[in-house]
Amino acid sequence: MHRAVTSSNILLDHNLVPKVADFGLCKKQPEGKGESRPKPPRVELRENLELSLEYLEPEYRITGRLSHKSDVYSFGVVMLEILCRKEACFSTPGRDCCEYLVKWAFDDERKGVPEKIVDPSLIGKIAPACWEMFIEIVQRCLASVEERPRMGEVEVVLENALLLQERADAVKELV
Repeated sequence: MHRAVTSSNILLDHNLVPKVADFGLCKKQPEGKGESRPKPPRVELRENLELSLEYLEPEYRITGRLSHKSDVYSFGVVMLEILCRKEACFSTPGRDCCEYLVKWAFDDERKGVPEKIVDPSLIGKIAPACWEMFIEIVQRCLASVEERPRMGEVEVVLENALLLQERADAVKELV
């Protein structure tokens, strides 16, 4: 478990390939235990850790424990930041405190209406099928822990979304 998946811990190399950084809070999985394991153990945090609350799954506030699904939730927040072009905790005019992106994106006014949260500069540039896949996987990553996918599934969905986008871009070039 990484335990600190945030947008500031995902760096780009010289080829713009993302790399996860800052493994200071990382918890190593026992030898021979991989993604195929049905239910990974939840880890209780007993150390004094500085965790970014805006990236923490809601269940952590109740249980005080993290799991691999916690990293999936955090990655969902990172993807939502990209989608909305807003930080996980952002300030709004007239408010003294920050607003949490997940709460903002899924409040009653915006819930189920992606056009109300998507960065306007992205509209029209992304293939509709790619949008649907991306938005669905973001929502699944931010769902309750039981409904969250494993990170391997997130990777497959994002790779498929990229293929759809590349095909759509190739068709546009032919026209």
